[in-house]
Amino acid sequence: MAWRPRMVLSRVLLVMLSIGFALAMVEGGLRGVEYFSDDAKRLEDLPIDESDPIDESDSPISTPRVNLGRIQQIKLSDDPRIIYELKPNLRLIDDAGKEYTTNAAGFRGPDVSVKRSPGTIRILGLGDSVMYGNGVSDDENFMSLLSAKLNAEYPNESWEIINTAVGGYNTTMEVETLEQKGLAYEPDMVIIMFVVNDLSLPSFIREPADPLTSGSRLVELVKERVGIIARERLVKTPRSETGFYIRDREQVPPEYWHMIGPDAYRAAMRRLKALSVEHGFELLVIHKLDRKVVIETSKELEITRLTSARAIQEAMEELGIEEWNGSILSVSKTDPHPSLFGHAIYSNEIFEHLERSGTISRLRARRSLIR
Repeated sequence: MAWRPRMVLSRVLLVMLSIGFALAMVEGGLRGVEYFSDDAKRLEDLPIDESDPIDESDSPISTPRVNLGRIQQIKLSDDPRIIYELKPNLRLIDDAGKEYTTNAAGFRGPDVSVKRSPGTIRILGLGDSVMYGNGVSDDENFMSLLSAKLNAEYPNESWEIINTAVGGYNTTMEVETLEQKGLAYEPDMVIIMFVVNDLSLPSFIREPADPLTSGSRLVELVKERVGIIARERLVKTPRSETGFYIRDREQVPPEYWHMIGPDAYRAAMRRLKALSVEHGFELLVIHKLDRKVVIETSKELEITRLTSARAIQEAMEELGIEEWNGSILSVSKTDPHPSLFGHAIYSNEIFEHLERSGTISRLRARRSLIR
């Protein structure tokens, strides 16, 4: 029996409707499972502050005046464990006239060639807003001051500082940054700074998806299977009642559990120690306040630890300062980040430790052998 065009068309339409209905059922099922799962409820319970949306454009921002630590400086990272990173090739000036620049690699400061010149000693910094230098210019953060002092005191070598610090990073993100970006520079030494928010979520996270209103879960599943990552957006991380970024697992999406709390810190530091052995670089942990997890982890892993607490206290007593905030050592009354004078304390402490411990001599000897 001959097929009539109308019959063929009706059968094609029936097949298409059946496929569409089946896909709709799958999509609905995926959304329902996600919505009623514990993970989805945790995402719903996470309060998101969208009062300051992020410009994710990759175009460089040239010399605008911005507030300290403004989010125009960052973009979504391709690495989900890093989450966000500094945009490359920026030149920003804040309301106080402080200048912030990033190089082609997205690190603060001038460009550093991946290929090193003979006689060059490299020190790489891992940290957050303190090491980055919120509130001070490029040449005023303690890593830059350390570079200037090393080059002045030991001019026979060229001392290069690579400051990979980004505001709001925690230890997990810092070690991931070293592994994915910093190791290419073959550092002779790595300095990692600990601050209290290293146990918490970072300043920004990827926007939690709404399972009822966001894009197709079926499409996302297919993309995930073939390795295509959907475009996401960064949002501010809420703070807890204590003022720190959230670190309570009950309020944190499961995909971030690996980077919060003491166990996450210890795991990241174990990885850092392993990298130092594998790649042969010196390792130093610096911190301002004594924390049990830092002291115990450093001791367990045999990592050299330096605290600036005594030097800061001595400086405050000498200057007659009773409170850090609003003093000559901080940016302002409302911004506790170190000023140029505060950064000078860190820089001097690190330099004196490097001399006292024989680290400078070891680094110079190592580099002379590689020439």
